[in-house]
Amino acid sequence: MAIDRSAYAAMADRIEHELRALGAWRPAQDDPGAPQGAFGGPYQSATGWIQFSLLPQVRAIARGEAEPPEHSDAGVMAVREFDGYDVADPLVVAILELDRMVNYR
Repeated sequence: MAIDRSAYAAMADRIEHELRALGAWRPAQDDPGAPQGAFGGPYQSATGWIQFSLLPQVRAIARGEAEPPEHSDAGVMAVREFDGYDVADPLVVAILELDRMVNYR
């Protein structure tokens, strides 16, 4: 099945929009660099990981520079990290939908 790269581009834009709506978007100079460890998780906040690790990968898929992973559980992290922070629900839903795009293609 062909990859709908435009859907990945739209999802990346949606996730960025939700991070900005939360006031969690950080300047580019805050990027800690290439991830170390499991997807950079050990040294980044959840929002930092989304902005500086997850989003660049989603955008690379959208541009055709990368392929989607075989499986994604980013939504599990989002549900856990933002539990009880209702204002982040749109971000969590977007990341869960990204998982569905990856896992059910």
